[in-house]
Amino acid sequence: MKDDRKKQKEINITLPSGETVHSLEDLVAALHQISEDEFNKFWGAYQKNVPEAALELVATVMKNPEPARIRSLIESMHHAITIDPAFQLWEQT
Repeated sequence: MKDDRKKQKEINITLPSGETVHSLEDLVAALHQISEDEFNKFWGAYQKNVPEAALELVATVMKNPEPARIRSLIESMHHAITIDPAFQLWEQT
């Protein structure tokens, strides 16, 4: 049986907590758990380093955190998002 699902691109993003996320689902979950200040730092770094499609996804998620909507967006946009594996959202302190 042929698998028609698009392969999900793995991402490696280190969060302020030191945790590394490997999927957009994990990234979205992490965004809902960080403070507004941390999110503002994230947003500034994210805008400079990732494609517009990913920015749209994150903006939509933050405005509408309904899980079904998030999953739908992630599934529809996975193919459009590539993040450099070396990219970190925050400077290590």
